[in-house]
Amino acid sequence: PDMRFFHFLDMDGKHSHICATVQCAAAAMDWALENILTMGKTLTQETYRQVEDLVDTTPPGAEGVFFLPTFMGERTPWWDANARGTLIGMSLYHGRGHIARAAYEGVAQALHLCDWAVRENGIAYDTLSLVGGGAQSDIWPQMIADMFALKTRVHGHPRQATSLGAAMAAGVGVGMFKDYKEASSMAFFDEDYAPDPVREAVYVKHFEVYRALYGQIKDAYQAIGAYQAELG
Repeated sequence: PDMRFFHFLDMDGKHSHICATVQCAAAAMDWALENILTMGKTLTQETYRQVEDLVDTTPPGAEGVFFLPTFMGERTPWWDANARGTLIGMSLYHGRGHIARAAYEGVAQALHLCDWAVRENGIAYDTLSLVGGGAQSDIWPQMIADMFALKTRVHGHPRQATSLGAAMAAGVGVGMFKDYKEASSMAFFDEDYAPDPVREAVYVKHFEVYRALYGQIKDAYQAIGAYQAELG
């Protein structure tokens, strides 16, 4: 009823996909890495490893530092073109590790908002599957399992998952597979992550605060959007 996500029909003409979408996820985290955490250095595998070491040594919840990855507006659940990236909650006590962890948590909680909107509509599931470059992180799969309180698995070829889907569709089209169910046997998953009860409890409260932030600063986003529009 609130039109927070949309649906589209699968190629088999029978199943529907429920699509809740974050406008800017890993790109927002890369922005934080490039412009705050690495002072403009080129991002490399070693860079990510160093930053993830910082994240790993910082408590869940980043001791009250929050990051909203709304650098390009937001789709699910707010649908607001004027939302902008936000880093909030810092004191002189906080350091680079808090900012790093907040960036990772901010992206994960933005995805969690999608989960929240879908589950509010009575749709249940018990497993998450991660694809894309972010699935290769040493931090995000476990963090997402803890936040969502769900078993989380990483695709065997996370960067090629969409290409694999196209190959499956082509295989069905030329008769290599009898149907999409048979074609799906090409996909496999490498690792499973189970929620940690202690971190899960921390993230319940963290999500309550995170979810409330947009509504509390929405008017500021509108004012900033109007100001930026005037600047051209």
